[in-house]
Order: sequence, then structure tokens, then C-alpha cells
Amino acid sequence: MSKQEWDESEKKNIRDLSALVISFIAGAVVLLPSLSSLISPPYSFDWILFAFLLTAIVSFSLLCITLYLTFTAYAKRPAKLHSYGNLFAIISFLLITVFLLLNVFKDIDTSPEIEDVTYMPLNFNSGNTLRFAVKAKDSDKDTLSYKWLIDGVQISQDSFAYFKFPNTEEKKIVSIEVSDPGGNSVIKTITISPMSNP
Repeated sequence: MSKQEWDESEKKNIRDLSALVISFIAGAVVLLPSLSSLISPPYSFDWILFAFLLTAIVSFSLLCITLYLTFTAYAKRPAKLHSYGNLFAIISFLLITVFLLLNVFKDIDTSPEIEDVTYMPLNFNSGNTLRFAVKAKDSDKDTLSYKWLIDGVQISQDSFAYFKFPNTEEKKIVSIEVSDPGGNSVIKTITISPMSNP
């Protein structure tokens, strides 16, 4: 086989492989919205998605130039650009794979559970100070956050809360929201009223 024939054969292989990789990159970018819909926002590690798009654009550009050069008299330059294009393509596919896996595992993260909500004293009058407490657990062993609300007004961000019942006989709605770092949360609501208004 002559050098010229070898160069033409090499360029044809480069041309075919470049076209294939370009198709995969274009397909990945087009399908990205559909793939993203499989995971629930907010997305974790958004910078990985940005890095994927950047490396995909670089790879796409290099491989398009490679395709163009394979139809010219140049032989070595397409091979070099082809190598760089494939490198960026591999990096882009690794990035989107990592991004999807991280967010899928985030969605698998289970919500915390509220086992019990208590307040003391159980029998109280208007003007008394009450102490609320919540017992919650998380199977993922995440650090939990708390938010106590009475009639929609936040009173505490601890696992317990104190509240001085106003001089009124009206009932109060007490809500406790327990959440984990993954954004999963659970809410439990109770209604309390002073002894004078059973």
C-alpha cells in the first residue's frame, strides 16, 4: 500500500469515526432536556452540567473541523484534531453520566419521618408558656432541620420550641416541618386550645 493510499484510508477512518462521535454528541445535547426531566429539581452540582455543555461544544467543533480537513490534502492535522475531539467527547460523556447519577441518587434519598410531636403542659390556660418537642428520624442518617410555625408564623428552628399562649380562648394551629439536606421534608400539624376552650 502506498503512502498516499494509506493516508486516504486513514482519513476515511477518521471521517467515519468523527461523524459517529458527532452524532452521539448531538444526540446527547438534544436528549438532555428529556434526561433532565427524569430527575427532580433543584439539581445538584449544576457546574457539571455547564462543564458537559462546554466540553461537548469544543468536541463538536473540533470534530467538524476534522471532517472538513479530511476532504482536503492535509493528512496529519485531521488525525491530531480528531484525537483532541475524541478526548473532549469522552470527557463530556463522563461529565453527563456523573451529573445524572449524582442527581438520581439524590432523588433516591428518603424523606425524614416524624415519630411524635408533644407539648407540655397538656392542660394549660391562656397566658401559659408551652414547650413543644418533635421526635424525628432519617434512614439516611442525614442532619435534620426543623421549622416550627404557629398559625403560619415561624417561632423556632430547633427540635423544640417555646410559645406563650396569648390571652385568648382561640385555638392555635401548630406545624412542625422536618427536612434533610436533600430537600426532602415532612410536615405534621396539631391543633391546641386552652382549658377554657376544650
